[in-house]
Amino acid sequence: AVRAYVGGESQWSKGQKHAIYFLNLYADTGRDEYFGEYRQAIAVPLADRAARLALEQAEPDASAARLGFLGGGNHAEDVDGMIWLFQNFRRVSYLDIAIRHWAAAYEMILAIERLGDDM
Repeated sequence: AVRAYVGGESQWSKGQKHAIYFLNLYADTGRDEYFGEYRQAIAVPLADRAARLALEQAEPDASAARLGFLGGGNHAEDVDGMIWLFQNFRRVSYLDIAIRHWAAAYEMILAIERLGDDM
């Protein structure tokens, strides 16, 4: 499950970087295909956000988390382990710190999404 989170972080980072790249190309050119690429890229970190929020509810929603992790580009065979790790080790210091950084980064992702919506 830890390996899956490392892979998921890679997908998240690529999604974030590609979203900025393609949104910049769209701003420079106005070409719709770049905006489509931006939307596809930003969907990855937004899906992971949905997974995290589903698991942080008072009554965790594993089905919503599963959909979020899959939308984040995680392998289907890894998702149950990712949910289990989050639910059972969320408050362990090293995982807690990583999840807090993950949550804080979403302010930037949401700002990028708002910028894209405004365009």
